[in-house]
Formats: sequence, C-alpha cells, structure tokens
Amino acid sequence: MKSIAVITEDFRLYHSLVKALKDGRVPFITLPLDDPIPLDVGVVLTSPEEKTLVQHKAVVAVEDDNGLAIDKAQHVLSGKGCYDKLDIGVDPGPRPGVAVVGDGELLKTTQLETPEAVASIVENILAAFPSRKILVRIGHGDPVMRNRIINSLSRFAISLEVVDESNTSKHVEHPHEDAAIAIAYSHDTILHLDGEKLPVEPTEGEIRDLQRRSRIESGGRRTISREEARRVARGERTMEEAISERNDDAEG
Repeated sequence: MKSIAVITEDFRLYHSLVKALKDGRVPFITLPLDDPIPLDVGVVLTSPEEKTLVQHKAVVAVEDDNGLAIDKAQHVLSGKGCYDKLDIGVDPGPRPGVAVVGDGELLKTTQLETPEAVASIVENILAAFPSRKILVRIGHGDPVMRNRIINSLSRFAISLEVVDESNTSKHVEHPHEDAAIAIAYSHDTILHLDGEKLPVEPTEGEIRDLQRRSRIESGGRRTISREEARRVARGERTMEEAISERNDDAEG
C-alpha cells in the first residue's frame, strides 16, 4: 500500500505537519531531503520552496493549511480523478465529528473544536476531493449545535440532510468520529434541506448548563447571565469571551 512521506528541512512546517498527520490518524513516514524515496511512497508533502528539489512524480506543496494539503495528498493516494459521490457525515455537538466517504470508501475522519468549523473542513473537502455529487448528512441530535452547523453550510451549493442518529454506536476512543461515519452511511433521512437557515434557540436546560460551565471554567469566580449564555449557545460569542467580559466588568 502506498504511503505519504513528509520531506522538508523547514523545522516549523515539519513539526506542524507531523502533528496534523498524527492527530488525523493518517499513516506517513518522514525522510531527509537528500535520501532516496522508497517505491512505496505514493505522494510527498513538502514546502513550496522545496517542491522542485523533491524527486518524485507526486508532490503536494503545503501552503497555509496543513489540513487541505493532507486531504490533497490522500486524494492523490486514492488514485481517483473524480468521485461520483461524496457523503459527508457530521455528528453535531460543541465539538462535532466529521467523516468523509467517497464512492462508499471511508476517506477521512476528524473532530473539530466548534460547530462553525465544519464549514471550513467542508470547504477543504470540496477543494481536495473532486466529486460529481456531494451530500452532507447531519445527525438529528443536539438541535442547537445541529442548526448552527446547518446555517454555517448554507453558503455552499450542496445538498444537506438531517438523519436519524439513534442507532449510531459511539465507541470510547473516538465516539464523535465513529458516529459521524455511521451518519455518513445512513439512509434514515428525516429532513431534506435546500439552503434555508434554521432557528437557533437554546432550551432552558441548555442555558442553565452553560451557566454551570461558566462557573467551572472561571474557577467558581463568575456565572454568566442568561442572555450571555443564550449568545454563547447561538455561537455569537465564545464562553471565554463571555467570562472575560464579566471579568472586565468586575475589575472596572
């Protein structure tokens, strides 16, 4: 099986790429710039400045986005010119899981830091994995986070579905990524969407939980107001910003 090789003398790029590959559980090897490249290397990741120095037919230069470069390298390894269909599964939540399936084959999984980050990863997927048809499937759970994700994707001309995630099993090690895989393969469609935005209105329980979290994250010093909790739930500001503002008010 062909592999990805990281070949660069750029210290900063080397360490950031290695971390990104490990975090994404992508197999790879590292090689010195002057070493012969083994035959089982299918694609090389390097800096734009070193691209012409790498003696290999498939070289991806890493510009500003490690994730996009890694996705492009994985597409090269797949040997696919263009997929007939990409299914992108999203397990909604404060830190969503995402899985990408191309023509029935699992291509990548990841877990993100915010619901709105799903839009950035989808943008990378569209750039790295050419496809004739694209469908994003989002689990029906956690309506507030789900709708934030849906609204962030409204700028893309792609099909979206809300699917029943009741039967998605979540394992201990990577629960949100595993759920996203099941969602990507799911056909239990609840709702088809066509670019419309959905309301984001937290429940009373969610507001109280965010207030509880603010006490924990501030070390017991602050409890954000109900309105601040509502704004955090809607994605209008982060928990850190809400706590910091309260701290500034208290210090003033």
